[in-house]
Amino acid sequence: MKNKKIKTPIRIAVLGYGRWGPFIVNNLVRNKGFKVVLVVDKDKKRRDSFRRKFPNIKCSGKIKDSFSNSCDAVAVSLPVKLHFKVVCDALNVGKHVFCEKPLVRTFKEAEILVDLAHKNKKVLFTDYTLIYSREAKYFKKVLNSKKEKVQIVDIRRLSYGIFRKDVDVIYDLAPHDTALLLYWFGLPKKVFAVGKTHINKKILDDVFLVIVYEDGLIAQIHVSWLYPKKIRDIIIVTNNKMLTYDDLKTINKIEIIKKTEGLGGTLKPGFPSTLNNSIYKYTNNKIYRPNIPRNEPLSEACSQFLSRIIKGRYADGEMDLAVSKILEAYEESLRKKSFINIY
Repeated sequence: MKNKKIKTPIRIAVLGYGRWGPFIVNNLVRNKGFKVVLVVDKDKKRRDSFRRKFPNIKCSGKIKDSFSNSCDAVAVSLPVKLHFKVVCDALNVGKHVFCEKPLVRTFKEAEILVDLAHKNKKVLFTDYTLIYSREAKYFKKVLNSKKEKVQIVDIRRLSYGIFRKDVDVIYDLAPHDTALLLYWFGLPKKVFAVGKTHINKKILDDVFLVIVYEDGLIAQIHVSWLYPKKIRDIIIVTNNKMLTYDDLKTINKIEIIKKTEGLGGTLKPGFPSTLNNSIYKYTNNKIYRPNIPRNEPLSEACSQFLSRIIKGRYADGEMDLAVSKILEAYEESLRKKSFINIY
């Protein structure tokens, strides 16, 4: 039921106009349910750049300006180290919060913010962009089919730079795919991480992550700032087919290749172990490229944020808490050089 006290458009301030901030602003401006009333950035050059593009929207160098009665919500796109205090302050003055990933650096901080949002009856929404893509929803539908038994999940999120100083490569790149795996498969049983520092000896820049589920499924994620080529892809193998996803493609991001034995037929449990290339193959002539209408995942995330505000659906924080717990477990695994149980 619609909350009659909520009036649209929702007046929102965007905090931070650096890497992700401009994308958030652009999507909020296009969404008729929001009215961007203020953008905050301490960097004068960024403020000047914003004013040239949006001369009719106020701009400030002070975060506290967003806490006035002229704003109903804030979108946080700041260095991660600032997230906890800024989000906490915003919730305490009665603002709904849209925050870029990761929400915070520790599970304890995530718990505090989720509890605070519930206490103040405000929406706390973290932008795990990928789960709002139509491709992610398509994968979920396929993977949830009773006919499919997932065997392999291999995810790569690689590029050269940007070498951040505020977080390591885990907190920069792994939240996307950690949230995606939670969306598809739920909470894992345990995780393991191994990685190294190369450029800045205090900050990890190349890490391999292993995620193990109760049913025996093992997923692996490779995140790196050192790879010479930008790669954003996913390969999932089931008992029936192989699904590939390339986020850098503009069309046909998903390909599905049927797995066959001999001259045809699906591989079945208990199939002989003496497999060889002559009878175990993927049939290239059976590649299926589903026609999935394009959408802007960030735009969908903004719409979901709006919907929760209007309907009074204060998120239960399940995704935020799970992602924070798993990210923290990755770091603990690196320190202890062992698997870390999630539950």
